[in-house]
Amino acid sequence: MAKRTLGYVELNWDCPNCQTTNKGLDKSCKTCGAPQPENSAFRLQEDAKQITEGDELEQAKSGANISCPFCGTRNSGLNKICTQCGGDLIDGVIRQSGKVLNAAAMNICPVCQTKNDLSSTSCSTCGTKLNSPATTRKVTTNEIKPTTAQGSFRPWMALPIIAILLLLCSLIWLVFFKTTALPGTVTATHWARSIEVEAIGDVEKNDWKDSIPSDGKIISCKMEYKETTDSPTSNSKEVCTTEVVDQGNGAAKVEETCRYEVYADYCKYTIKDWAVINKVESSGDDLSPVWPDPALQNGQREGQRTENYDVTFSTTKGDKNYSTTDPNYYQSFTIGSEWLLSVNSLGSVLDISR
Repeated sequence: MAKRTLGYVELNWDCPNCQTTNKGLDKSCKTCGAPQPENSAFRLQEDAKQITEGDELEQAKSGANISCPFCGTRNSGLNKICTQCGGDLIDGVIRQSGKVLNAAAMNICPVCQTKNDLSSTSCSTCGTKLNSPATTRKVTTNEIKPTTAQGSFRPWMALPIIAILLLLCSLIWLVFFKTTALPGTVTATHWARSIEVEAIGDVEKNDWKDSIPSDGKIISCKMEYKETTDSPTSNSKEVCTTEVVDQGNGAAKVEETCRYEVYADYCKYTIKDWAVINKVESSGDDLSPVWPDPALQNGQREGQRTENYDVTFSTTKGDKNYSTTDPNYYQSFTIGSEWLLSVNSLGSVLDISR
């Protein structure tokens, strides 16, 4: 699987003290100076700036931040000693990373165009009332299109679905599997047996061109998807997906993962093989079934054998039919014999006992 880094982009975080939106790499609020909390959520914005050079790029590549266990200062993932107090960071808290991000859903102020959180009821810049359908829209990322969206599913949403499934299961059980006992008397029997006759002939089959036997004669082929591989091959098409991955340091890595869809000739062909050319049958209403005589000729052989046995019972709820493929069981259904039938709500016989 080919995976490559396309670059790094800035994330944002909101100051819990003054609600100012700050750059993800900033360790403190640009407005009030409050330190960035270690549990603050980073957000990917539509206009996320690409980080291309300088110290910011080095910070983006440094991995998840480490919070000092002594003073709580946020340190680069490359640091061994806290930049604030000099404490050893070996027991520091490493910020969570690796989450695939999407652009945030925001409330856009209709007056000053400031981007506010969905929870905001008024614009943080001009005070205009928000959260009306006219001022709320989904902000998407133009340059980067993550493949994994954040869902809005909540566990309680599954309750109606679970209730419906339980109801359906109950109905299916009541209709198909709940049975009642019904006495029945055998009034008729019938058996049918058949044997297929096979001979060598041209048989039409389908397979990938490179799997067709040497004695197969190709009729037609067409290019079809065969498999996905990690490396390019002949007749392959590169398919790539892009993800924006939180680095746990205020920046996100833009990763592109590419695989290759391989296409090949899928062909219709003929080959000499055994094929069914005839079927001979026999039937009767007694309890002594026999196989038909296929009268094979030179170059022919017996193919698949099939057999089926039907029994009709007279009951207080009308005639009921039962089928089996066991010849020994069939021979026990003598005319006039009495049986106990297990019948479902649709009237079908599911089981029989004496």
